Amino acid sequence: MDQPLAAATSLTAFAAFGLALAVVIRERASVVSLLFLLMSATIGWWLFAFSHMYGAADVDMALWWAKTAYLTIPLIPVAVSHFAAVSLGMYRENRVILWLGWFLAVSFASAIVSTDALIGGLYQYRWGYYPRYGWLSVSYLTFFFGMLVMSLRLYWVEYRQARPGTARWQRSRTFLGAFGILYLGTWDYLAKFGLPAYPFGYVPVLIFLGLVARAIWRYRLVDLTPQFATSQILETMNGGVLVVDMEGDVRVANRAVSELLGYSPAELIGQPITRLFETSLERAMPMAHLTEQAIIRDREMVCRTKPGEPVDVSVSAATIMDPRGTRAGTVYVLLDITERKLIQHALRTSEERLRAVVESAQDAIISADHAGNMIAWNKGAEAMFGYAPQEALGQPLTLLMPQRFHEAHQQGFNRFLKTGEARVMGRTIELAGQRKNGMEFPLELSLASWMTQEGRFVTAIIRDITERKRAAIQLEQTNTLLKEQQEELLQTLAKYRRANQELQEAQLRLIQAAKFESVGRLAAGVAHEVKNPLAIMVMGIDYLSRHVQGNGPHVGVVLQDLNQAAWRADRVIKGLLDFSAPTEVNLEAGDLNATIEQALLLVRHALDKQHVRVATSFEPRLPMVRRDQTKLEQVFVNLFMNSIDAMPEGGTLSIRTYQTTLPEASDGVGHRDTGVFAAGDAVVMVEVDDTGVGIPDVHLLKLFDPFFTTKPTGKGTGLGLAVTKTIIRLHGGMITVKNRPEGGARATIVLKADHDEGGDGRWAKNGS
Repeated sequence: MDQPLAAATSLTAFAAFGLALAVVIRERASVVSLLFLLMSATIGWWLFAFSHMYGAADVDMALWWAKTAYLTIPLIPVAVSHFAAVSLGMYRENRVILWLGWFLAVSFASAIVSTDALIGGLYQYRWGYYPRYGWLSVSYLTFFFGMLVMSLRLYWVEYRQARPGTARWQRSRTFLGAFGILYLGTWDYLAKFGLPAYPFGYVPVLIFLGLVARAIWRYRLVDLTPQFATSQILETMNGGVLVVDMEGDVRVANRAVSELLGYSPAELIGQPITRLFETSLERAMPMAHLTEQAIIRDREMVCRTKPGEPVDVSVSAATIMDPRGTRAGTVYVLLDITERKLIQHALRTSEERLRAVVESAQDAIISADHAGNMIAWNKGAEAMFGYAPQEALGQPLTLLMPQRFHEAHQQGFNRFLKTGEARVMGRTIELAGQRKNGMEFPLELSLASWMTQEGRFVTAIIRDITERKRAAIQLEQTNTLLKEQQEELLQTLAKYRRANQELQEAQLRLIQAAKFESVGRLAAGVAHEVKNPLAIMVMGIDYLSRHVQGNGPHVGVVLQDLNQAAWRADRVIKGLLDFSAPTEVNLEAGDLNATIEQALLLVRHALDKQHVRVATSFEPRLPMVRRDQTKLEQVFVNLFMNSIDAMPEGGTLSIRTYQTTLPEASDGVGHRDTGVFAAGDAVVMVEVDDTGVGIPDVHLLKLFDPFFTTKPTGKGTGLGLAVTKTIIRLHGGMITVKNRPEGGARATIVLKADHDEGGDGRWAKNGS
């Protein structure tokens, strides 16, 4: 015998009983859990009896246990179907079939136990004895599998009707899968017809019971009886419930009424209900109405809590009728309306304040219904438009606007009612209104909408902006006048500034001209008066140098010093003559680069002596300029010597020439100079840079003044740059001297380019 099979089926039977009892206890013996217990008990007894049949010592004992098992086996498919119908809520429409199934199951069980129609004998397989079916097997198996198919159909219908993803759908899918596994247990019937198929049906049966128990555990398949629902409803209601008998004593009280009044349910049971109210219950809710089975709703009353505090409640009442139709009691439902009363009071206060604000507002506040007719009209609207409330209320909004706006208003209002959209809703716009006397006036309009059960309404806040418009026009006119006056003042001030600047420049030029004229006359007179005596002195010194060399050791030194002093005086006289020379130059078109190279040859000795390197950057196709060759050589020699003197330790002298077009007119280049250039003039530029010590800023403005020099005494006359400036002006050009950011100084000369190469002539002082 296969004792392991007997042990396995026996253990499965006990597991089925234990699982069913656990479900019944957890679900508090609900109908669904009891049906699950019945289904598990029938299956468990079958497995328990078969386990003893497998382990029987002889045929008679095995046959007895086989027939004992069939006391419950015919009940299994009916119990399964009954459980399915109740758990899915389909019992009512299937109850006839179910009770017929129970009748047939009991009939088959009786026939099987008392006769040999189904079990005519036993097979003996390697695992033990097994029933052998007889002639009743066809009708029995038809009944058995028919009931199982019925339960499967119920779960399939539920699965198809449930919305995917919901708990109902998940539950029905679980049950459908569980019952599908259960049907694998029908494998055990093969051995009853002589096929030696090992009966492992206890395995899918155990899995089936586990899945069903899990579904009950998870989805809480509660049997919603009226008694169960009533108790749950009472406990979950927000309102307090009191059930009173015919004598007016409380018989039922839920948790909500206990929380409302502060009494425990035990303290309320048996107490007269009238003690709970301050006001007369009979006066507020006459029993005569209740005897007619009417329902009294929402009567506001005052109750007393256990601590003695008043509570505002809304009371509804209905009669309870017994099965004979006789009044057996009354149900009272109490709702705490303390908060509602506070809200109502606050709402009334808010309405009164709003009404006061609306009536005291100077702006017109008007409301209209969905038909566009005015339903609210404050004193501001009456003062603004001139209509009394009785004249305006009920009239269309078009009463307040000129005729030309009526059509546009109606179109916009209809669109608003249809779509809820308004172009001016929530915005402030300017329109025109019309008073009762027909006068139009500008207004500012703000719109807002609000919804009620009766439909959509519109509120308009209207402000008369006549005075604002008038003030805005006056302000605009004033601003325009002030702007015009300001522009005139600015133009006058600009004229005065230009005139003052021109006057200062003219005065400065006159002073400078007078200074130069005085210095020139003085220089010319001194030069002529001093030059002849100085020539005689030079001749005498030269004579003495040749004839008195031997008369003493210091005579030669003295004569040499006299000779140097005489030549220095001669250079000063020469400078004075150059400064006071005639203000005319002989101008001829020529190459400026060649003039600069000639001047460099004249200072070559000084460059070598001071170890100064020369760097040139000449534009090869530089335009011709009209120049006096000798005078310009003197200009460049003066500039080169100044740069050489500024580099006693050596350095670099850089000369650059290029052509360009002036971007704007020049007021003059150089201290107190006046330019002759206009925007767009083609000019030739010369830049002379050195790497010397630079020029102090305080001296830059005095560089071109006669006799101003920064060199030590005996090293310069102070006339070089003054003469240079005079020569450049005679050429119609300009000169500037400034410090370079990288160190040293830069002198810049600007001359007009000559495009008439065949011309020559003499230019006067102003370049004409």
